[in-house]
Amino acid sequence: MGLDWITVTGPGVLRGPGREWLISRFGSARTRVSGRKFYACGDKWASGAVLLFEHNSSDSCCIEFDGNTLAAMSADERIDVLRSLMSLGFRVTRLDVALDFVGCGLALGVRAVDSCERGELCGAKVYSTYIERTGAGLKGHTVYLGRRGKNGSGRLTRIYDKGLERRSAPAGEWERWETVFSDDCAIEAAALLVESDDWVATARALSLGAHDFRRVVPGETAISRRPRVEWFARIVEGVAVLRVRKTEKSSPDLERVARWLRTAVAPSLAAMGDKVGVSMADVLLCLVGEVEPSERVRVREVVEHFSLWWRGEFPVGGRSHDVGS
Repeated sequence: MGLDWITVTGPGVLRGPGREWLISRFGSARTRVSGRKFYACGDKWASGAVLLFEHNSSDSCCIEFDGNTLAAMSADERIDVLRSLMSLGFRVTRLDVALDFVGCGLALGVRAVDSCERGELCGAKVYSTYIERTGAGLKGHTVYLGRRGKNGSGRLTRIYDKGLERRSAPAGEWERWETVFSDDCAIEAAALLVESDDWVATARALSLGAHDFRRVVPGETAISRRPRVEWFARIVEGVAVLRVRKTEKSSPDLERVARWLRTAVAPSLAAMGDKVGVSMADVLLCLVGEVEPSERVRVREVVEHFSLWWRGEFPVGGRSHDVGS
């Protein structure tokens, strides 16, 4: 159980703070690597962490931890990495959450394919399989639920045989259920994880909640009224599953704005204020100066919600504003 991939991006101004954080954690020794993911070049640490950036310091930058890099850390250390990057102001663009089933004999891949063929998959319109064989027999079996990219839901689940992949266990002995969250879903999942008092339970709820398997009931269109298939019901038993979704870009939500400020912006402002002995408000005013209120249609709804919250009529994150304060 744990995070198996972390990718964050941010404006070029975060390149310096990001590099300083990487140096403080993994040392100054690093090598220059060629660019990828639309970035011109990058620095790679011996641990495997990569900082990608453009030649122009005002452009965007990216920090990435792949599965091999995170494998050298404890599960708690991986959450600390995620929390630290978010507190610097980086935006999470990819987050992989992996659940391992060892010695359970669940045959997850086979059962998932059977359910998909019967039309029981919920939460994704497509699925695919990949089977790799050699002369010696089966080398790999992976089931994909959903798709990545702009046509995807922001949630892709991979069910595969980890033991075969590592050539360390016979088929079916070590199975992995891994969900890749991207874009809005990655931001939402990351926020839920770093704010949770029990991130292990939250990670399990997020990964198992990304997709569902429900029996096909003729004439029944409501998924919630269709019973779960037996094999999936056993896996999610006792789990309060969570499903994050892409949000409509045309209507920002005050809840999401508050969460972004709380997890990505406020910690950095607080650190700056503590350093020089001023408040977060003073730091913000110093950095941005005087600005004109936005007249964009996209922000009108969130502004209205803030007004209602300020008057104590609209709770945000379980908190209501005390109109007497």
